[in-house]
Amino acid sequence: DHRDLHSFPTRRSSDLPCLTQEFFHCNNGFQRMLKTQYSVKRGLAEAGAERVLARTLEDVPFVNDLHFRRNAKLGHAEVSLLVTLRVHGKRQRFVCDVRANGQPRTAREACLRLLQLMDSGGDYPVFIAPFVSTEASAVCFEMGVGFIDLAGNCRLTFDGV
Repeated sequence: DHRDLHSFPTRRSSDLPCLTQEFFHCNNGFQRMLKTQYSVKRGLAEAGAERVLARTLEDVPFVNDLHFRRNAKLGHAEVSLLVTLRVHGKRQRFVCDVRANGQPRTAREACLRLLQLMDSGGDYPVFIAPFVSTEASAVCFEMGVGFIDLAGNCRLTFDGV
């Protein structure tokens, strides 16, 4: 019958679930799970950053021994990604700040933070985002910071590379 498809059962107040403490704990746990979405996205961005860096640098014949560390301690601060590699047999470190946004303001903030964290012993700052705009790439260039985005655009100038 046509009417049966569109008729919905009505609920009586006795059919509603009892609002118990267990009910609220269940919902609270669900809300906390939803709020952790940012850290999951950030982890995915860092994993994507690792893949793009590895693919980009594997084509350079004198770059080898790449090692990646996420959320690494660098002095008193934590960086999104710390990459160690060898260039012409010499140890090099990339100190990377992975951001969800590649706009100029975000790039400038990341570059300033990276430059504050730099160790004089051969560290190279790298800004990483899903897409780095033309204006943001100009900010990185002006500040002497490398950049790479998950689309494959990059400018990495270090130790003759």
